[in-house]
Amino acid sequence: MSSGVGVLTSYKARDEENPPNSIMVKLAFLNPWTLKPHEKYIEARVAEVRESIVKSRCLVKPLIVDENTLTVIDGAHRLEVLKRLDVSKVPVLTVNYLEEDEIRVERWIRVYRGSSGALEELLKLLKSEIPGSVVRKSDTIVYRVHEVEDPASVYWLLGDTEGYLTEITLSFTNETPRRPGRALVLIPPRLGKRDVVKAAVEGKLFPPKTTRHITVLKRIMLRTRLSDLF
Repeated sequence: MSSGVGVLTSYKARDEENPPNSIMVKLAFLNPWTLKPHEKYIEARVAEVRESIVKSRCLVKPLIVDENTLTVIDGAHRLEVLKRLDVSKVPVLTVNYLEEDEIRVERWIRVYRGSSGALEELLKLLKSEIPGSVVRKSDTIVYRVHEVEDPASVYWLLGDTEGYLTEITLSFTNETPRRPGRALVLIPPRLGKRDVVKAAVEGKLFPPKTTRHITVLKRIMLRTRLSDLF
């Protein structure tokens, strides 16, 4: 790795059942072009993050990266902004992603909204491409994708499908909304860490908001002046 490597220890919050554990990570400043995102970014979100960084002239949080493959676990939009700003290095916390049990990968539930006709057409398209089961409740359609041997393929199909959506908006939630109203709620299959790394290494990125990583490392604040990254 490049110079500027340090060591930082972060602790999980204490609870009543388990003693506190620790995660040993390395703090490094790496060339942004060597880092490998595993999912695509949202252009509107990139604009928001860029405005915040440029206005404050500061990067508040480091990226979280797998030390072995340089897969970006958290910080894809910050990475894209910093690339566009043409910085030469970015602060990252490197961790043994596959072996670290404290880091969990969860899924985002997708919520599509639009006219009843548009949602029915979307449901028809999804059923033709991705096996799943349908539950209807009033104006809400819940489509639960079946667990499959290769869940990554489902997300790539979703990405292709969403690229053709018209008259439908898409939002994300970490749990099934209780009263979504007129919507198609899609519950995708779970991904594993190896799916994440494979997507990054092969450059076959998942659509935006595919994975939701749960880790105490996201709480770490490390204010870095933008001017120090050039």
